[in-house]
Amino acid sequence: MDIAAQIVPFLLIVVVFIFLFWMPQRRQQKEQQDFWNKLKAGDRVLMNSGIIGKVVKVREGIVTLEISPDVKIDCLLQSINRPAPEKGAKTA
Repeated sequence: MDIAAQIVPFLLIVVVFIFLFWMPQRRQQKEQQDFWNKLKAGDRVLMNSGIIGKVVKVREGIVTLEISPDVKIDCLLQSINRPAPEKGAKTA
């Protein structure tokens, strides 16, 4: 009985850890993967480095972005962070 009393609090801590930290992280990773899978030409995106560009082409793990007229760069798909704010939108 004494061992059970010591194990129960440990198990509760593990369960709380899973629900507070691990599950939200998995959900966020899934949302990011879904975003990358749905990227298509014409989307405006924000890179991790802060560069905003328009997707020109998506191929196996490489994305070609147009960052200004006639300036295109290739970058890794994983360097794309999220959709870019609309032109003229105010940022906080």
